Amino acid sequence: MIVYAFDVDGVLTPVRSSWHFVKRVLGVGSRFDGYAHLFFSGLIAYDEWVYLELRLVKGTSLKVFKKILSSIPWRCGIEELVEFKRSRPGDLFIAVTGGMLCERVVKELRFDACIGVEVEAVDGRLTGFAKSYTDFHSKGMALTDFLYEKGIKPSKVICIGDSINDLGMFKYCDISIAFCPSNMIKKSHAHIYIPSCSIKKLIEVLKQL
Repeated sequence: MIVYAFDVDGVLTPVRSSWHFVKRVLGVGSRFDGYAHLFFSGLIAYDEWVYLELRLVKGTSLKVFKKILSSIPWRCGIEELVEFKRSRPGDLFIAVTGGMLCERVVKELRFDACIGVEVEAVDGRLTGFAKSYTDFHSKGMALTDFLYEKGIKPSKVICIGDSINDLGMFKYCDISIAFCPSNMIKKSHAHIYIPSCSIKKLIEVLKQL
């Protein structure tokens, strides 16, 4: 059994950050983009960054929140990935994301599982807290913990990501693929480097592994 572990934001969708997308739609993004700077400068922990970001959307209707997420498009050619998954019935497709599209990944793309952000809501409104989320640097550990808890022992783990928060996941993979990478990702960061953002190109590479 092969496990295909996909990042979501920037890989399965052209939108690099579902967090940023939601904030922009709600009109709370531009004034508070400095939170990321605080994290990358080492001034706040990732837990604090998550809390500060979610506090911005506190009180938002869960229905509205999901509607915003549903408007994020899948990357052009995503149907080819769905077909590729269908042709690999014995393998597992798992999304490991710091974003908020887990529900859609499982429902619309038919992934077997998704590890990502789950926001908390009470009486139909966001509380400003998350039930769960993956740590910025620990996506690889989140993946291995999931496989261990489910008793899954794959013959190979292939990981696909696009940004620096995927580097931790790459370390736990037999084959790492930088797909449509951000300018912070170098060729040396992954076994395979695909500068193209074409799903078709990605599938061509996966078929050879």
